[in-house]
Amino acid sequence: MEKYTFKPYEEFGESLHFEEPAVAYSAGTSGMSLQHFFEYYMQLVKSTAMELRDLSVVGSFLELLQKATEIRAEVMADIIGVSKSTYYRLLKDDTLDSHAVDAVASFSKLWHYGLLVFDKDVVSFKAWLHTQNENLGSIKPLQLLQSENGRREVEKALDRIEYSVYG
Repeated sequence: MEKYTFKPYEEFGESLHFEEPAVAYSAGTSGMSLQHFFEYYMQLVKSTAMELRDLSVVGSFLELLQKATEIRAEVMADIIGVSKSTYYRLLKDDTLDSHAVDAVASFSKLWHYGLLVFDKDVVSFKAWLHTQNENLGSIKPLQLLQSENGRREVEKALDRIEYSVYG
C-alpha cells in the first residue's frame, strides 16, 4: 500500500494521511487522483460565488467526495438535486453544470466547517449528521442537506455547537 500525504486543510495545521492502494481512486472512466480531488475540494471550499461561475468540476469529483464523506449515492444525488440515475450519469461527465457545482460547493463548505467544529473528528461529525437534532425540529442534519435553506440551518446548528449556544 502506498501512503498519501496531503495538506488540504490549512486550518488543521497538519497533514492528512490516507493509506489506500494507489489504484483505489484512479480506477474508472475519468480516473481523478486524490491530489486532484483535494485541489478541487479546496477550490470549492474557498471559492466565492463569482469564482465558482468559472470553475470547471469533473464528474468523477462527485464519486471521490461521496467516498470521502461516506455518504450513499442516493443521498449525494439528493444533496445536488438530481435523481439517482442522473447522479450516476454525472459521474461520467467531463464538466458538471453550474447548478451541480453550486450544490457541491455549498455541501463541501458545510462539510469543511463541520470538520472544523468537531475538531477534525470525522467519526463524531458523521454521527452528528445521522442523529436527530432538537434544534433542527428533531430532524437529522443529513436530511436537511438537500436544499440551500436546509444547509443554512445545519450551518446555524454547527455555529451553536462551535460557540456553545444551545437552545
